[in-house]
Amino acid sequence: MLHVRRWKCALLFVVPALFSLALGQAEAQAQPAAGKVKVDRLVMGLITPYLDYMRPWINGTADHNIQHDPIFEWLVEVAPDGQYKPWLAESWEMAKDGRSWRFKLQKGVQFHHGYGEFTAKDLVHTQALWCDEKYPGRKDPPFSAYRPGICAINQIEVVNDHEVVMHCKNVCLDTLFYYSSAANVMIFSKAQWDKEGEDGYEKNPAGTGPYDFKERQLSRYVLYERAPTPHWKHGTVDWKELQMTWTLEEPTRQAQILAGETHLTELNKDLTDDLEGNWIPKCPGPTSKCGRRSTRLSTVMSC
Repeated sequence: MLHVRRWKCALLFVVPALFSLALGQAEAQAQPAAGKVKVDRLVMGLITPYLDYMRPWINGTADHNIQHDPIFEWLVEVAPDGQYKPWLAESWEMAKDGRSWRFKLQKGVQFHHGYGEFTAKDLVHTQALWCDEKYPGRKDPPFSAYRPGICAINQIEVVNDHEVVMHCKNVCLDTLFYYSSAANVMIFSKAQWDKEGEDGYEKNPAGTGPYDFKERQLSRYVLYERAPTPHWKHGTVDWKELQMTWTLEEPTRQAQILAGETHLTELNKDLTDDLEGNWIPKCPGPTSKCGRRSTRLSTVMSC
């Protein structure tokens, strides 16, 4: 999954075996009237509940990132141009021999629900959830195609609360990929694990993103609400709530968007052409149109 963090105007488009979610960056300052959103709850009509749980170290794939994206964050962001950009990691440097990486972490980033500031201990904990075969409190063994790359890091040396050195088993030139939004190592709270255990991650996970987890109905939807305080990087995001619904049948997704039950979905090109013949979706942000066309699948949106 090519993960792109933007928080004004939303697009969802599908290519073979790949989801990409793009949400426009929200500014802390007021937006022009033309950029005002039209709904309090943005409803996204997705296809299937990709691994409908919050523990990505169990059969984790890039698609799993979809439902983690509103509330969790990664060390590194993959920008639209494919470049690695700072996220929870402020900066990084690879050792000359390629066998270790030094990361400096953002300061002042707070976890939801009062679980305190993101620090090196949360990174150590998250990596252990993936890589420690006998990590205390974890119920199921970790398994993922990404795991060998993630666990090429065999030791994290904590320099201080906001600086670590990640030591590799061998030369590890692709560490940024495995700890970026292209993979699954979103950062979990060690304090929440210590207090609530693994069940806390499923019932009310605490991330550092712009949204809080609100509720879930398995195989139906997951609902998020805007965090009570502005996001540390993006300020206050536009929509008060963000709902991801799961609908496998394509005609049902078409009916949902025609009825106004969802605002964003993906349909085959022929169904999108039928919609565009009578109705042009409008973007809630400053741009005038929010549909993305492709030769295989297309997106429609009305917010």
